[in-house]
Amino acid sequence: MNMGRIGMNSYTMVLNYITRSDLRGFFSTCIQESTDLLNLTVDALEQQGLYIRSPRVEYLKNNNYINNQNFLNAGLFGKKRNLLAGEITAIFASLRQNKIG
Repeated sequence: MNMGRIGMNSYTMVLNYITRSDLRGFFSTCIQESTDLLNLTVDALEQQGLYIRSPRVEYLKNNNYINNQNFLNAGLFGKKRNLLAGEITAIFASLRQNKIG
């Protein structure tokens, strides 16, 4: 599974900077193969009950707007706040990557 993720990330970064059409085709194929590998691995792990799902974030029906400039610093030095979905994603990705290490 991690090989698929690493391949997709790496090949996508390289593809952004290539101008030759033959190399773009090659790296596009590499991205597709990495995607296929990831999908096969996730499906196999899910069937065996071994896949660890990402946290699920419920969305609110009403909007809460940020009313002050201190929003990001408030959790460290002031009133505690809920984590943002992007922060939860980053924490989960870090935990998953550390597990590999």
